[in-house]
Amino acid sequence: MANILIIDDVKFTTANLKNILESLNHQTKYTASSNFDAIEIYKTYKDEIDLIFLSLSMPQSIDFDSSSDAIKAILDFDPDAKIIMISTQEGHQTVLKSIQAGAKGYIAKPLNKTQIEESLKNSLN
Repeated sequence: MANILIIDDVKFTTANLKNILESLNHQTKYTASSNFDAIEIYKTYKDEIDLIFLSLSMPQSIDFDSSSDAIKAILDFDPDAKIIMISTQEGHQTVLKSIQAGAKGYIAKPLNKTQIEESLKNSLN
């Protein structure tokens, strides 16, 4: 069982992903709706978080222009962090940019259990 942080500003996506993860016997201890909050949560509870699902299309903030910036901030703090991107922007240049920033994988919305299960296996092993 993995403990997972979900970062998404869409409550429906967060709830859907949480339900899928729980059906796969994983636990979502923490969620965040902004990149800033997510990084603060990760810095505080790093030892309790095995993997992060991060939405590619998070709103900009003063501290972060994009999810790629959030990936970099997390990996600067913990180079071993495992991050999987989730987005509707399949094939988009920003997906490539996120992978180049250090994300371990990518899942296209709408989310499905098979994709999530495969991403978890690839990222956690």
